Amino acid sequence: MQLAAKGDVLDRWYAEEFRGQPFRHILGFAAEEARRALRDQDYATANRRPEYPLITDWAWDRDDCDAYLRAQFGQRWSRSACGYCPFAASRRGLPELVERWRAEPEVGALALALEHTALALNPRSRLFGKLSARQVVLDHGLADVQRRFEQRLEDPGQEWTLYDVRRIIHPRRDDPTGRELPGDPSASTTPAAARKWRPRSTGWPQGRRTGPWTSTGSHGPR
Repeated sequence: MQLAAKGDVLDRWYAEEFRGQPFRHILGFAAEEARRALRDQDYATANRRPEYPLITDWAWDRDDCDAYLRAQFGQRWSRSACGYCPFAASRRGLPELVERWRAEPEVGALALALEHTALALNPRSRLFGKLSARQVVLDHGLADVQRRFEQRLEDPGQEWTLYDVRRIIHPRRDDPTGRELPGDPSASTTPAAARKWRPRSTGWPQGRRTGPWTSTGSHGPR
């Protein structure tokens, strides 16, 4: 996703802007993000010359950057990430994400809508890995976010799509000749039976009708 949304876009811009000439690319990775800088080195070229002054010159971490911005502008500078960034619910980032959704409930509602569609296609596709956006809303009492999300579902102009979801059944670790069905490690079946097996889709929120769900497909907003 990031490669298509960021990397490819930047590569096209580099080509149009610099037309093959070398250039300095200065990135704002903080001192605690040295691993990101190392990974970014893989994308260095003869023309693109990346630099990381917060790491190599100043050794500033995020707290140092926050303190500088507060001194310059008299206010706390929030993260620039999108409101549904899957990396935003870390131990450090979650409080800021919750406050952003509280202040901008429509942003939180969009995050719920994206997760809703993802879960319709794959029940394991929670927005934040082990933690779902829905759980964040419930745990922190973000009623306005929930209300706006439900309004999205009930909007007469909302377009819906029906998908036929099929799963790849992987071999069991303890028996390569058998197959393991998702959600039931104790169950196995023959290859022929596995090809016929179809998962039953699940709606969300539980107990609330959100569309004509079927046993062989998933139905969600576009």
